[in-house]
Amino acid sequence: MKLISVQYGDFEEIEHLNPNFQKNFLKLKLTLDMLSPKEIYIENFPRLMFTLIEALPNLRYHQCSHGEKRHLKREYDPSHLISPIKIIGDVIDTVHLLEHTILELQCQISEMDVCSGLTCNYWEPENRFDVFVECTEPNIAIFSSNVAIAALKNIIYNTNDFDLPSLSDTVAIAKQIYSRGITDADELAGALQWSKPKVQSEIKRLDRFNFPFQILQPAA
Repeated sequence: MKLISVQYGDFEEIEHLNPNFQKNFLKLKLTLDMLSPKEIYIENFPRLMFTLIEALPNLRYHQCSHGEKRHLKREYDPSHLISPIKIIGDVIDTVHLLEHTILELQCQISEMDVCSGLTCNYWEPENRFDVFVECTEPNIAIFSSNVAIAALKNIIYNTNDFDLPSLSDTVAIAKQIYSRGITDADELAGALQWSKPKVQSEIKRLDRFNFPFQILQPAA
């Protein structure tokens, strides 16, 4: 899973593909290449999905339009009983789950009430995908994307890019800094009931994934 590019804008050409997109939100566009054989993603998807839902329980309540309008005569899709997304049985399932993970992280950190996304695949090359995520603060969306990509890599490949059990800690401290405006290490330790060394360690992790500390600096 390789991040090729990141763009920010209206992307009006994809508005019709998701009726939940809001006119007052811009979008972050991530272009990714999925570099492993498709069997790797398909075989690991169930473990990936359940591990992420365990780390981010709110994922199970996500709703997905699937880029479709209502189909009144369609039979109920049983995959929704266990998955927040429609399971197709291909590489796009993993990328689509990445989209929802980014949305969940962003919404928790910046306390967005509503946020939608879209995953699209390329005809050529077949392993390339675009992920669109609505956002009000692109820097938080980029940070959420970096964390989500690292988390998925950790689960699929057992890498050391991200310590998944601490994902909730990453969200908690990011929320305190971004939404609550707390930047002092001692104050953060008190608010989170953590030790100061743990706070300092988590701040280093935030910096590693490009958390936008600069947005908290007062104007000159």
